[in-house]
Amino acid sequence: DELGVPHYEAITDENGRFSVLAPFGEVKLIVSSGALNTRNRTAANILQTQTFTVTDEAAMRENVDSDGDGIPDWLITKNIVLSGHTIKGRVFLDIDGDRVLTDGVDRLLPSATIRYVHGLTELRGTIVSDPAGRFEIQDLPEGTTRFNVTIDGRTQDLGVQEIGVEELTKNLAVPALQAAGRVEDPNAIGVPFATVVVRDPANGTTWTATTDADGDFTLGGLLRAEYEIQAVLGDRVSLPAKVTLLAGVPVSGADLTLYPSGNLTGTTFVGGNIQAFTTFQLTHLSDPSVTASVTSDAGGRYSVRLPAGAWALTGRHYRETRLLSILQTITVPRAQNATYNPAFVDGVEHTLGWH
Repeated sequence: DELGVPHYEAITDENGRFSVLAPFGEVKLIVSSGALNTRNRTAANILQTQTFTVTDEAAMRENVDSDGDGIPDWLITKNIVLSGHTIKGRVFLDIDGDRVLTDGVDRLLPSATIRYVHGLTELRGTIVSDPAGRFEIQDLPEGTTRFNVTIDGRTQDLGVQEIGVEELTKNLAVPALQAAGRVEDPNAIGVPFATVVVRDPANGTTWTATTDADGDFTLGGLLRAEYEIQAVLGDRVSLPAKVTLLAGVPVSGADLTLYPSGNLTGTTFVGGNIQAFTTFQLTHLSDPSVTASVTSDAGGRYSVRLPAGAWALTGRHYRETRLLSILQTITVPRAQNATYNPAFVDGVEHTLGWH
């Protein structure tokens, strides 16, 4: 009211509608968003203020229609119109890192899911870019807006961006990151012309690069995520490694060591039955620092390429309170295929202590 005393409040529904009770006299209608001030019942961001007068008759809900519009004066309609405009643009992978779309350099992102939240109004929405990476957002107010983009199951936070009063075009740059490193033999000598494979475990997408004369490699155009990386050259292979690419860190490193290798395949059994998604560990007996973890698929099958030699195979599997385990030594022959079916059997778990 005219004394600044809050009388009533409401939150708009999913369609933006609201209903409040107003006292008689001069009334101020304040529309706000954000964190609520519990003293004056107004949120942090004032979007719009309207002042109008409520007559005594309207406050008493008398059936008076002073303007002759067929609606009693006590039914007051006040629509809140916030200025906004249509933003059009393209979403792209920023290969050269300058945040400017450069044809022939940067890569447009079709079918990218774009989510946005306006800072003041908390207006939010989701759109999908077309086959040319184009998008359009209608009725977006000026001010700060937070964007994120989801591509191939990976969500990239683009942070808060300013939307100007006259701004009609807004391209969204998704940072492109790089994985770089070196491929060596067991004597720490760089291996040229090795193939480096980077795989996104979230969607199975792979990228490849080839090492140079010194064994170094760089692979760009990647998103912020954790990847699996492995090097291959003939019958030599590295163990799979993980590399995490972080926002704000344009290049992340991964060094890989090539070993003479062979293929190991088989099926996991637990208690005499084929068991899916069973994990076991492998430790190279001549170099215990060389280890691998293997998990069978939905059919209990597995296939892994490993450095040749003798390996200790260990694992444990719990079925309710029952412990089943395995401890075996296997040999992976160089440039050959070997089959081994890990069979987990009843085991005993001991706790050691001294008195």
